[in-house]
Amino acid sequence: MRDGQWVRIVSAGESTAPDDAVDLGAAGQAHWFGHAGAWFVTVADSGTAVYPSEHLDFAPVLTDAEVSELQRYLARSARPPA
Repeated sequence: MRDGQWVRIVSAGESTAPDDAVDLGAAGQAHWFGHAGAWFVTVADSGTAVYPSEHLDFAPVLTDAEVSELQRYLARSARPPA
């Protein structure tokens, strides 16, 4: 597990709330926030949310389309406002 790596969200935990399952199966980029003891995962067109390690696949097989979509989303997110 390393900061900035690609991951796949594989669990919503025990939650049955529809909002918690929206990104289930989605690919994202994970960043470790040690002070929070959690991973902040950014998913294209969904944003960033907090996930515990056990809800993430740290060795996902991503399609070229998923990687391209994430890279475009992250590039747009990094741009300063006009």
